[in-house]
Amino acid sequence: MVRIGQPYQLETLLNLFETAPVVGIFMLDTISTDCGYLALGFDESLWRFAFENMSVLFTNSQFTLDRIRMRYPIGSSTLQQVSLHSLDPADYASYEPTESEGSHILVIGNHFTHKFVRATTDALATALPGQKIIAIGYPEDVELPANVQSFKAGNIDEDTFRSFYRDARVVVFPSHYEGFGFPVLHALAHRRPVLVRDSGLNRELAAHITASANIHAYETTRELVQRLQEAMPAWTDERRQGEADGWHRSALEVHEALTSAMNLANAPQVAKVLRNLDALKHPATVAAEMGTSGQRIGRRLGRIIDRLLRIPGAAPAARLAARIYRSVAR
Repeated sequence: MVRIGQPYQLETLLNLFETAPVVGIFMLDTISTDCGYLALGFDESLWRFAFENMSVLFTNSQFTLDRIRMRYPIGSSTLQQVSLHSLDPADYASYEPTESEGSHILVIGNHFTHKFVRATTDALATALPGQKIIAIGYPEDVELPANVQSFKAGNIDEDTFRSFYRDARVVVFPSHYEGFGFPVLHALAHRRPVLVRDSGLNRELAAHITASANIHAYETTRELVQRLQEAMPAWTDERRQGEADGWHRSALEVHEALTSAMNLANAPQVAKVLRNLDALKHPATVAAEMGTSGQRIGRRLGRIIDRLLRIPGAAPAARLAARIYRSVAR
């Protein structure tokens, strides 16, 4: 059984691991644990179980797999397979020129803070007062700048969504953190230059896209604004090395990994996973075996410290957690 997308509920894991002896999960990103405001209500034990017990860990980028490896132990029998979504723009839309091309700047994202839609839109609206801007994911409870039209992500029909790309002068994808980057492919499919943050992920994707000459990286919002004030990038037909028919390639990668996992599956391994699942289902029993409440808190803080130490620049927070750990461990 294969799940596309991260598991967030115990019921999801039960459905997977109680149904099939071979389980593959396509982890699309690690944003839920890496963005602090999202991690506050996230039960990390679900992902720890998944990484240690799934048959195949699929990711849609090497960038995402590297983030997982830094933060979580992965089971010794878990196969790890990077399978990028298609990087052929032709797989996302057919280019259809229209008279309304170049009518607006499209800022694409959603309501989550790390998408950085509001700050980017406000900066562009101020710097380019005569330029119409369409913002996907701008907050609904605040007053819009005069030259901005906003839409809620997920509430846009397919034809309207395509027209936003098709009729744009440029597309701006300001997100600070992604696992892949579908807006890049949608922009290129409609032959629109796209501006993205300079990140390891975006560099990884660009290396496989034939139209990557139209991907323009920037580091700060100030740099983005200055570049668009000076000149809007124009589409170029320059072709670089990249793939065609990427969905076919990805399907073959997934099939091959699942076939390998099925060939390696055995009864003792399945039994071990089911025992681990039973422990996950009955945390009270497991907690009782861990000793006093202070010891349980201490062990949890210990895991937090380990996690912090794997994040660059987090040493001060780790030291604070260590002091708390020592105080409750006494």
